[in-house]
Amino acid sequence: MIQRLFYIVFLLLLSSNTALGQLPAGCSVGSSFRCDGWPLSKLDLDQQAGGSMLEFVFDDLSDYNSGMTYYGTTILRVTASDTAADGDCAWKLRMIVNNGGAPTPTGEWLQTSSYGTSGSQPTIALMEVRVTNACATSPVNGAWQTFSLPENGGEIILIDDGNFVNAAGTGGACGGGQTNSAGSYLTSFGEFAFVIDYRIRPFFNYTPGKYELNIKFCISEDL
Repeated sequence: MIQRLFYIVFLLLLSSNTALGQLPAGCSVGSSFRCDGWPLSKLDLDQQAGGSMLEFVFDDLSDYNSGMTYYGTTILRVTASDTAADGDCAWKLRMIVNNGGAPTPTGEWLQTSSYGTSGSQPTIALMEVRVTNACATSPVNGAWQTFSLPENGGEIILIDDGNFVNAAGTGGACGGGQTNSAGSYLTSFGEFAFVIDYRIRPFFNYTPGKYELNIKFCISEDL
């Protein structure tokens, strides 16, 4: 039987800004508005399980060793509208991690409960993310990633190709590269939709307790 001393829970809270041109915390947006605003342009966050919260519970030896993975839990659906049809609507898509800030150290999960004292505090680097879509438009498509640095405010870039507009393919076909033009998942699901997997593999290094992180999906204009 696993004693309470070896019990650890990770809560992953998921949220998003819903439209190009908005300015949510941790998601900087420029002043150029070449794409249409909400509701014509938007990011839909579809959670397949657990709603806006994923819970990783480690109370079994095999889970500590092999880790836990949520497959296909989040589906991001992008709609980028350009009614002016001037061809300069470009967007970028990022994931930004937040641990609540001080006094939590910048590289650690926020601890909300303690079940023991042995071990070290879990780090943000434990959180692994994989993004895929049918057209492999993201430069990190199919590869497990950790957040940059990794620490509070760290990012995983899904789409960001500078000042270039990479047009979507025609008839739902893949256009190639980081598609970031006007378009929609309704007409090109393989380019404008992204499936997100999450994985944590703690092994036995960390202090038993309950911990939280927030991940925000951020869509904004690519200036």
